Amino acid sequence: MREPGAGPRQRCTSSAPPIQQTNFRMPRLATIPTGSWPRRMPAELAAGYCGEPTVDAFLKRVGSEYPQPRITQGRRRLWLRDDLDQAILPPDLQRVRDVAEDL
Repeated sequence: MREPGAGPRQRCTSSAPPIQQTNFRMPRLATIPTGSWPRRMPAELAAGYCGEPTVDAFLKRVGSEYPQPRITQGRRRLWLRDDLDQAILPPDLQRVRDVAEDL
């Protein structure tokens, strides 16, 4: 039932071609709220987290300035936020590493 005072119903008569279904995915960066970073990050997110302008710039520094990915499953490589935090902290703020952690 229509509301009183509502105008006549109109049909949509667009002459535009129908929209084709595509496999369009929004970038993951757009879905992360400001200040919220996941514990495990692919290279794209890790690069943004470390302030690198590109993923290539981040990957060139992996192994020297940034740690190797903690999780490697096939082509899937993930960095842990805690590891990246230690890499980007100034030396005077870095925690002393306990050798027993490696055992």
